Amino acid sequence: MAGDGAGHLQQYLRSLREATRPSDLGLKERPSSRPGPRVKGVTQEQVNTLLGWGRNTYQALEKQTREFKTPHILEVAELFDLDEEEYRQLHLLALGSLPPHPRKPETGVVIPSQQHWQRVVDGQSDIAYLTNAEWSLVVWNRPFARLFNSLGYATPPENMMEWMLFSELARQKVLLDWESSWAPPILAQLHGVATQNPNNAKLAQLMERVRQDPLTRRIHEAGVRTYAHPDGDMRPLFHPDQGRGKALMVSAHPSSALHARLIVVLFTPDPLPEPTRSAEQPVPETGKG
Repeated sequence: MAGDGAGHLQQYLRSLREATRPSDLGLKERPSSRPGPRVKGVTQEQVNTLLGWGRNTYQALEKQTREFKTPHILEVAELFDLDEEEYRQLHLLALGSLPPHPRKPETGVVIPSQQHWQRVVDGQSDIAYLTNAEWSLVVWNRPFARLFNSLGYATPPENMMEWMLFSELARQKVLLDWESSWAPPILAQLHGVATQNPNNAKLAQLMERVRQDPLTRRIHEAGVRTYAHPDGDMRPLFHPDQGRGKALMVSAHPSSALHARLIVVLFTPDPLPEPTRSAEQPVPETGKG
């Protein structure tokens, strides 16, 4: 219903109409000889017709005099071909909340600023990499490549989620205490992102593989805890060059790619054990007095 945001919504929707010519939506342009005031862009009734809405429905949306739901806002976003940020803005103005799902299933898969993120990760001395919404590897730095080269990989895995969940090398050697420290939060994060992107085929495929694999299925069915990101997590890790240690995960998200993630791994080797003294070793003298 109408409220503090009604004027902002009306202004936003009007700007969308005024910036859209009838011909952009497959309609005939109004003849210049048409009597009456000149109208920029498409009219409210033309929008109603194109959306298949009843008379004055779009006007009610602009003025917020009726209750609307996400499907209505999505229809408007698709009509005006809004990008994800514009769609989120429209949904927030109209309904007071962010949309539950992205408008397009490929959202977060293509990262517009990819070349700039390569410079970002190259500037990191620690392990650093960027994955898209599907956990496909986008860019990475030398310490990350070195980690996998030392494990026998010619190139890093194409998809980090697949590797972390299903690689026996990851389960048995690299991601220490995999079943307790790694698998539950990873599965929870995958479940959350897949739920928010129900039309993404790759994420659906990953979830299906989770259900087909006996080990991941058992862990997943034991209960999915609330988990959004690994930022600040400390997990045990085996580094082939440095041995066992602790991996502190630091994460961030590119603003231009929803659910893409930058991960920096701050690895600290475990301290070496104190040498044990054998019974045959002489005890050093402390001095004679």
